[in-house]
Amino acid sequence: MTMTPEALRGIATILYGEEWQTPLARELGPLCPDPRSTGGPLAVRNVRAWASGARPVPKWVPGALQEIACERARRLMYEGATLTRFARGGEVE
Repeated sequence: MTMTPEALRGIATILYGEEWQTPLARELGPLCPDPRSTGGPLAVRNVRAWASGARPVPKWVPGALQEIACERARRLMYEGATLTRFARGGEVE
């Protein structure tokens, strides 16, 4: 199953907010499996083409988004635990 432009826009907006194209291109670059990739950010024009439906969303993008979202969730859980310790009067690093 391929990711629709609507799904891409929805998930990216949750992860990055309304101005999501550039941050998404930056984070997807190192995850791109294309051997020609330099590991740097993808061209924002590619992300915009996927979002508009002008080009299909590549098959590797949903897995990369999952990786990004899971890493974000891990960081939020860590920060949440830190804030809980602080709220209970503990030290915060």
